[in-house]
Amino acid sequence: RRIYPRFDVAVSVSEAERLLTRQRIVRGGGGPALLTAPNGVDLDYFAPAAPVSPATTRDLVLTGTMNQRRNVDAAIYFATEIFPRLAARFENLRFVIVGKEPTRDVLELRRIAGVVVTGAVPDVRPYLAQAAVIVAPYRFGSGVKHKVPIAMAMRKAIVSSTNGVQGLDVIHGRHVMIADTPADFARHVAALLDDRELRDALGFKARELAVEKYGWDGIVATLVAEIEAIRHRMEAAPPLAVP
Repeated sequence: RRIYPRFDVAVSVSEAERLLTRQRIVRGGGGPALLTAPNGVDLDYFAPAAPVSPATTRDLVLTGTMNQRRNVDAAIYFATEIFPRLAARFENLRFVIVGKEPTRDVLELRRIAGVVVTGAVPDVRPYLAQAAVIVAPYRFGSGVKHKVPIAMAMRKAIVSSTNGVQGLDVIHGRHVMIADTPADFARHVAALLDDRELRDALGFKARELAVEKYGWDGIVATLVAEIEAIRHRMEAAPPLAVP
C-alpha cells in the first residue's frame, strides 16, 4: 500500500492476482493501472516433439528443482500414494522425477520399483517428449507452476492438482485433468494411459491454449499495447489546476 501509489502501472501474473491487488491494496480508486501478463513460454523452444527412443516403457514425468519444498512433497506424494496404484495395473510403467539437486528424501524414492530420479539434465525436453503423461501433483505453493504451461506447449497430456494449475485458464477435461485425491489422480492417469486418442486430444487442446495465451510474443504485444494506451491517456489528460 505504500509502494504501489508511486507507480503508474502494476502488472500481475494472473487475473486472480490482479483482482486481489485491486481488492486489498489499491482500494477506493487512484493508484496504478492494474494489468495482467502471465508467465510465458517460448513456443518455438518448447515445441511438440517425437519421443527420442522407441517406447519400451510408459513414463509418467514430474519436472522441477528437486530441493524446493513443494516439488519434494509432490514427488513423494505421487511416488508413495499414487504411483503404486498405477504400477499394480500397468506393466513397464515408470515415474521419472526430472530436476536438479534432489534431496535425500527424493533420492530414497528410487527404492520403489519403477521410480527414476535423474538429477540435473542438460535438456528437459526429451523427457517431456518421452512422457505418456505429465503429472503435477502439487499440494501447496503460491504462484503459477511454470512447468505446466511448458508441458502444455509441448502438447502433452497433463494430470494436475488444483494447486498445480492455479492462475492458468485451463478447463478440466479439455486442457488438463484435475484431481486432488490419490484415487482420483490415479484414475485420470489410468484413463489417459488406456486411451491414446484421449491423450492426443488433451495435448492438442493444451498446446492450442498455450499458443493462444501463454506464448511470449503475444503476451509482450498485448502488454506493450496496454501500456501505450495508458501513456496516451495520461498525455491527453488536462494538467492539474494549481491553486
